[in-house]
Amino acid sequence: MLKNILISHNSIPTETIGSWKRMITDLNEYDGSIFDYIICPLENRSFLSHKHINVKGYRQSKLLNKFVKFYRYRDYILALDKLLKREQHFIITIIDNYGILLAVEHYLLKNNKRKSIKIIFLQHGHNYYLNPQKKQEFFNAIDLLVVLTKASYKIQLLNVHAIPCRVKQLYNGVDSSLFKGVSKEKQKQLRESLGFKPNKKYFLWLSQDRKKKGLHLILKVWEEINKTHKDIELLIIGTKQRFNIPNVTTLGIIPNKELPMYYSLSDFYLFPSLCYEGHSLSLTEALKSGCYCIASDLGANSEVLGYGDYGQLVENPNFEKSWVDAINYALKLYISNALENPYSSKTPKNIYDLAEWRKKITEIINLEKWSVH
Repeated sequence: MLKNILISHNSIPTETIGSWKRMITDLNEYDGSIFDYIICPLENRSFLSHKHINVKGYRQSKLLNKFVKFYRYRDYILALDKLLKREQHFIITIIDNYGILLAVEHYLLKNNKRKSIKIIFLQHGHNYYLNPQKKQEFFNAIDLLVVLTKASYKIQLLNVHAIPCRVKQLYNGVDSSLFKGVSKEKQKQLRESLGFKPNKKYFLWLSQDRKKKGLHLILKVWEEINKTHKDIELLIIGTKQRFNIPNVTTLGIIPNKELPMYYSLSDFYLFPSLCYEGHSLSLTEALKSGCYCIASDLGANSEVLGYGDYGQLVENPNFEKSWVDAINYALKLYISNALENPYSSKTPKNIYDLAEWRKKITEIINLEKWSVH
């Protein structure tokens, strides 16, 4: 059986909100044998374990990065070199970083080690927008590519001569025991226990505070929505900024373990992402929590929301009017449906389940461990 080296440009484990880092952290805790070694920078020195090789991250010298090929990833390569001096045959699993992938491929070829190594690439982005040459190098460097969605796979086929690697598709998953719908009575009790008004209609925005996540757009939209609706509130999680806008409450940075109750007390989830998402975990958490989801029709969001069966898609998400119209329509539909999410009946109960994801990704990796290169 081959040993598996995980290479990540993000800390594994992690304590941050959302993203694939949480899923890989959970996988490593669930099955400690899945990764034999982990090469990554760490958020906290206390995370260091016997399997970790802690690297500082990217090397920042502008001069050396310009003239020395892959110098930026030198610490990762030095760490990998130490492991490959112990044994010759490994699986290397790389997550969502084509730069590290190409640096690893270059090192392996240069040192005549490529034939004894399998490379699994877990692609959590929707598309890397590589030029045709880089795109071909990307696929040539991989033995097995695991994509999140069918939409992501289809976009890989554009402007490339061939995809010689094997491909598997696996949706993200979240914990169904934590992210699940609650009754109206329990929702009311939860709101009261946290100091929220029980009869308001609550919208939730939850993400990292980056412009491409669309919060600035929603705040402009909210000023318009406030003109016609007074019994609504926008809850914001993921930023420490405060906004002087009526019916907007900033909750700051909330620990991951407390997030389920904020999804549960919310009626609507706004996902105004202005970038091409791979398969958003926050959108998935909100969907499974029973929120009426309103999302940008970009990237894989349409596929995640069942092409409109599980939630509402905004066709032109950069236009403020699109969101004003979408929110007004959602409120009208929600009220006419006796304050129940009209999409819930069409959404499979155990969709995008973390336990199922764990099972399938473990099967994928273990099959590679036991199969002949």
